Amino acid sequence: MRGPTKRSVKGQSTNPHPRCFKWVSIFEEESHHIAIGLEYLPAIARRLHHSRELGEPFDFLTWFEYAPEYMDAFEQLVLRLRDTKEWKYVDREIDIRLVRS
Repeated sequence: MRGPTKRSVKGQSTNPHPRCFKWVSIFEEESHHIAIGLEYLPAIARRLHHSRELGEPFDFLTWFEYAPEYMDAFEQLVLRLRDTKEWKYVDREIDIRLVRS
């Protein structure tokens, strides 16, 4: 049986025009967000959903899942992700946190 789990859903909206090509270049050539996320496995699991093509209001929805004892590590992970170059293209963020009871 699994213990309590913290979940965080972050919606990120980026403006794809005209900055899209620059953002893709940063993402592919300079971003380390995948490597950063790997450093926190298996304690913090992350799923990234691309949703712009689905007509949703956000370009990305990111689902994080972790046990309560990893909350500090999660906060550190999020700070590091926000410090990446592509983050300056984020227009808005919504942070929703759920706790399994």
